Amino acid sequence: AGDQNRPDHYIRSPEESRKQEHTFADLRGFHIADMSSCVAIAMLSSMIIFIGVIPAGLGRPQNNEDQGGALGCEELQTKIGHEIYYRKCRCNGDNLPSGTNCLRTARGPDNEESGRQGKCDNGDCVLKNLTRGCKEIRPIPPGSPPPFGCAFFCDSANGLYEFFPVGTVCKHRKGPTEYVNGTCQNSGDAVICSETAPLPPAC
Repeated sequence: AGDQNRPDHYIRSPEESRKQEHTFADLRGFHIADMSSCVAIAMLSSMIIFIGVIPAGLGRPQNNEDQGGALGCEELQTKIGHEIYYRKCRCNGDNLPSGTNCLRTARGPDNEESGRQGKCDNGDCVLKNLTRGCKEIRPIPPGSPPPFGCAFFCDSANGLYEFFPVGTVCKHRKGPTEYVNGTCQNSGDAVICSETAPLPPAC
């Protein structure tokens, strides 16, 4: 109250200059309140960023492998290239969606049984139609093992195939796990892997 009656040019005495305007408790309370506000703002900002990142990650489109795996029944899946194929078109008692990639054992143009590609339709694996007409004969790299059967696909997506030349060394399957050596031979309009006849005993 005495300060209000003093002139502007009044100089305080040394005793008055040593007086604190605020106690330590006042200053500590101010800093604690200020720090608490800063911490609360920082935590709120982090939560907003975290909440915004989660939906962004979940909304990203997945690749073909992830989309195929999302159907479940991993034990039925076979990976060919970058695509997932199912060995059956029913999963957990339900039909897989129409158009799902599938595989089914069937005879090919060379009369060999193998897994052929198709699409699921109402719980059945409908195989693609096969058409002969590759423009080039696929060469077999030197030192490579003989091919299984005598047919190869130059465009498997569209079922386009051709036969290896007659006389090509090949593998023929006699049983579920038994393979024998053979050579590609004409059989009507097809070329099949004919088992190599054993050599006669030496005299």
